[in-house]
Amino acid sequence: MSFKASRAKQCVVLSGTSDEQISVEDIYDHLDISLLNEVWKISGISHVVKSIDDEGNRVVPLEKVIRVLAIQRCVSPGSKLRIPRWIPRTNLPEIVGFSMKQMNYARINRALNLIAEREDELLKAVAANASRSKPHFSSIYMDVTDTHFEGRKCELSEITKIKTGASNKLAIGILLTCNEDGIPLHWKVLPGKQKDHVAMNEVLGEIESTDWINNTPIIFDRAMGNQKTIDMLNDSHLHFITAVSRREVDIYTSQIPYEAFAGLKLDLTRKFFEEDVEKVRKVAKSIDLECIHENLFISDRGVRVKGGDINMPDFESLPLDPKKPNAGAMLQAELIEEVMKVAKIGTQTSMARSLGISASQVSAFMTLLKLPASIKDAIRSGATEDYLLTDLLALSRDDSYCALQAFKTLKKQKKKRRRFDQYWFRNRHPLSQQQAPLRVILYFNPEMFVEQSQSFQSKL
Repeated sequence: MSFKASRAKQCVVLSGTSDEQISVEDIYDHLDISLLNEVWKISGISHVVKSIDDEGNRVVPLEKVIRVLAIQRCVSPGSKLRIPRWIPRTNLPEIVGFSMKQMNYARINRALNLIAEREDELLKAVAANASRSKPHFSSIYMDVTDTHFEGRKCELSEITKIKTGASNKLAIGILLTCNEDGIPLHWKVLPGKQKDHVAMNEVLGEIESTDWINNTPIIFDRAMGNQKTIDMLNDSHLHFITAVSRREVDIYTSQIPYEAFAGLKLDLTRKFFEEDVEKVRKVAKSIDLECIHENLFISDRGVRVKGGDINMPDFESLPLDPKKPNAGAMLQAELIEEVMKVAKIGTQTSMARSLGISASQVSAFMTLLKLPASIKDAIRSGATEDYLLTDLLALSRDDSYCALQAFKTLKKQKKKRRRFDQYWFRNRHPLSQQQAPLRVILYFNPEMFVEQSQSFQSKL
């Protein structure tokens, strides 16, 4: 009633008699909107938006339109087409200061277009505003999420599977960088199919020279934990924290105390979940893991370099004969196999990244070792140098008898000799050039351990 009277420029007067009944005729959004309005003003965003508006004679200032849009996204998220119908159900006209007729669809579109045109200015202003309120950040967070549309007019949207698991959605990605208080510093709207690590690499190139980074550690999830991305981060000289993918852990350390959990007997049912977690916690406390929280144990492995636990042989000094490339490939294959056993490297991918070569190259070397002993002896002796190495690798697909018969047939073909130096990786081993020190910390979550054990058990 008070809102209706105010908008009609009328007064509401209560008679004060106890006999008169007061009835509720309608309900308007009030307290949540008032709170968000105060947050908007306190945060300094109001001044940020005003700083990019060079027209001071607008009927409704740009800042007011954007404030209404932001509050609507928080309180009643939906299409901007709904805003003119939603506003009359709120106290926004009174607390922001405009008439309902002024907040029309055309004005909202003009405001959004202006924001898009001046996004670079807005990004700088937002970061400067955060720096004024807190000159030195303790940490910076960067992550990517996504959302999807019902319409089809967004140029960046692409049909893909979104992070919630829904498929065939017309989606865009949203990359957000903020400080430890959650105050935005930078953002970017991405094509729907763009990979997270690709987007974050691009944004890092845009912001690494800004003043507000100032040697502050940037925290990523494991999307930035692959070896190629970590090498890039090292080259950028940024301080960062990320989680390494499971397949690449042994590139940094092989000293993982997994044996303590290997023989642990768990029920692995929903009924005894808490009991299982408690058993895992007791084991974690009994070994070299520091308890930070009941579901977070860590072990600081100190400052290390990539491949630091691996006693990598000097491939440069191998006696490789340029006239016997096949024999050289066998020599390297046997050396790789020995290193993987001694260093307990679990996957060929990890070995490839430790060596600085591709996984397909390591796979080719390991395939040579699957050949029958007599064929391997022939390769070592240099008796197979007249044949293509790819033909020799193909023999591993058959059993020993068939491989030997195929080898005899292969010998009679006498194909023209071809050099296969691309299977060698001497003079291309980049580890010596990528010895940037990294602090390695193992972390362990007992609840996650039990959950993943349950998931594995259900698939057996």
